[in-house]
Formats: sequence, structure tokens, C-alpha cells
Amino acid sequence: MGAEFVHSVIVEEQDPAADAILEHELPVNPLSGLLLHLKPLNETGTFTTYDPLSLFLDALNSIDIIWRGITLFSASGRDARNLLLHRWHRDVIQNGLVNTDATRRSIVLPIMFGRWWGDREEGLPQTRSGELKIRLDVDVTSAGYEDLRYGIEALELPGVTFKAFTRCTTISQTFAATGFNDIDLPIGHAIRGLLCFQTTAFAGATPTPGLGRLELLVDGKQQGYSSTDAEVARGIAAAVGMPPARFQEHVHFADLDAAADADTEPEEQIETLLDNYVYLDFDFTRDDVYNLDTSKARRIVLRSNAEVAEAMRVVVLEKMEATLIK
Repeated sequence: MGAEFVHSVIVEEQDPAADAILEHELPVNPLSGLLLHLKPLNETGTFTTYDPLSLFLDALNSIDIIWRGITLFSASGRDARNLLLHRWHRDVIQNGLVNTDATRRSIVLPIMFGRWWGDREEGLPQTRSGELKIRLDVDVTSAGYEDLRYGIEALELPGVTFKAFTRCTTISQTFAATGFNDIDLPIGHAIRGLLCFQTTAFAGATPTPGLGRLELLVDGKQQGYSSTDAEVARGIAAAVGMPPARFQEHVHFADLDAAADADTEPEEQIETLLDNYVYLDFDFTRDDVYNLDTSKARRIVLRSNAEVAEAMRVVVLEKMEATLIK
């Protein structure tokens, strides 16, 4: 007989009438992951408002999973999808991916607590009724969509005793000036990765990506990432096997007034959901060998030699012992 699991709908379809912060209780059984199901209507009366994915993820201003007031997961919809790509090397699934106006779309965004879906070593351990909750800050109508509806399903693993889980929390900061800026990171638990968002991406004749050159300092000494340019650091994802983003936008050009048929020019790729992200991976071998040990540190900072004074944020991925949830 195979191992037991329970996959079920835990939040039936919701149809919020207005922007709101909505809260739901999560299951008490050991929890491997969640599936957030977004069901907006296309609002594409003007074709330029059509978008394959990014605008719909913006319907989730924030996703927070909280146990007894302690945040275990905190990220925006866009950040959550980029975590899925960079850390878990997985992507979202869509149904009804068309540009027809007033057609309902279906986007499924997984939230994972172990190393993979159904991992029996890592996940959120058993809790008591009412202790574990999810809080969604939703935007029900915006450019490109309207009438956002959502539901949630879960994968529970009854009887499993997890050893650890990945905690994801967000640090937001606005750089006051160009040049060196420090972002203080949490200490006490091993860090598996840092998902960094920069408002200004690499683009133009003289690109100035917001994060510039990055380095990590532990008690004032460089460690691990001693220096890397933001646009080069994005290549880490390719080096460790992140699959191509499924929802890149492809643009083709054609001279529609030409007298004769002609081939279009080669496509351009617009990585709407990737261009502004850099993932600094400390667990690229996926065995915790290179995790950043913070247990004895007094201060750990990510230093950015910023090329633009602007807003940025860092989602910190920490390996947490499951015994912390009792």
C-alpha cells in the first residue's frame, strides 16, 4: 500500500466584491503545499491591455501564511511565482489562455514548503485548529482583468513527521541614493537563497540595473557572493537548471502593407516576470552544503552598489527546523 496523502479543496471559490484583505484557516495535518487558484475575467476591450500572466499575479498584493502570529511565508503574487521558478524550478499552469474579452482565465499558483511537491522530509508540521492561517490582500479589478475570483486547494500528508521547512519573508527598502546601500538580513537560521527585486531592469543603450554590483558581508567580511553584477547574477538560474519561463511574451514584426507576402522578423522575448529579479542561491546543490550559516553572526548585510536610487525588496529563504512549530 502506498503512502497516504489528502488533496482537497480547502477554500471554495470566493468572489470578493471589492479590494480586501481576506483570511482563511489552513488544515491541521502536515502540509506539503497549497494551490492558489485565480479566476479573473479578461478585460481586453482594448487589445493593449491583454497580458499572459503578470497583471493577474498583481491581483495578489501579498500572500501571508501565519502561525500563531509568526509569518512563515510572505510575498506578492509576482514574487511567489519567481520563487517557484528560481528555488523550486517549477512554473504555474493556466487554463483558457486566450485574449478574448470577458473570457474567464484560470491561473494555478503553487506555494511549496518542502523541496518538492509531496516531500516527506520537509513541510509545515501538524498544527492545532485555528493556528495556521493564510491572508490574501487582493485587487479584484485592474488593467487587463476584472471580477477576480479565487479558491485554494492543499496537499496534506497525514502522519508524516517533517524535519524542516523553507520560510520565505520579504524585506522592502528604498535606496536613498546611488552607490553603496546595505540591506540587513535576518540572523539565527540558515539562509538558502535571496530573491532580489529591482525596479529598474537591464535595458537601453546604457543599461543601469537598479541593484548594480552585489556583495554579501558577514560581520563586515565578504562571504560567498563577494562581488557579482546584477545582470550576471541572473545567470545563476540558468547554471543551476531553471527551466525557461513558460509565459515569456514573444513579439513579431511584419510589413502588413507590403505588396507581396513576407516572412516576419525573428521574435523578441519580453520577460515581463523575470527581468527585474536576481536570485542569489546558497543551496544550488540542493543538499544544504553551501547554506549561509547565520547562527553565530552579529550582522549580515547584502550590499548593493546601486545604480539607481529606487525601491527594491529581498525575499529571504530560510531553512527552519520543524520543531519550531509545536
